[in-house]
Amino acid sequence: MLLRKAVAGTFLIFFAYVFWLAFIYVMQNDLFFYHPWLDIPFHLGGGFLIGLFYYNITLRTGADITSTAGAFFLLGLSLVIGVAWEVLELLFGLNKVFGTENVMVDTIMDLINDGIGAMLVSILVAVFNRPLTNRLGLEQRYQSTLAQSADSGNSS
Repeated sequence: MLLRKAVAGTFLIFFAYVFWLAFIYVMQNDLFFYHPWLDIPFHLGGGFLIGLFYYNITLRTGADITSTAGAFFLLGLSLVIGVAWEVLELLFGLNKVFGTENVMVDTIMDLINDGIGAMLVSILVAVFNRPLTNRLGLEQRYQSTLAQSADSGNSS
């Protein structure tokens, strides 16, 4: 468990650092103006970053991110932070800088992308937290082999 915490924390810091550097580069070079589609990967990455942050918290508190309640909480958290970001975009006029004419469509798409990024973390955690034998389906095969050998031993 300690290794999992260390790896998750290191990945969070690394991803946050790369994400921040990319955001600064894009903003300094006005790339959102020239390539409005860049907004999509940044919102996906922002949702993913929120999910990583929440996963690191759940590792330390013992909460379960893979449960339905944990996944819905993560989705809600990413949407709340996404709405706050969209309000900041509106207040500072960034939606005009990004070259979007229809603010409502842009906001809805940004929130959907935030949610997708956060849910990606929940799915990845659900897949990678299972033991390797369960991921490969070996546990079920091993149990059925044991049951068959026990049945053949009892019948003779």
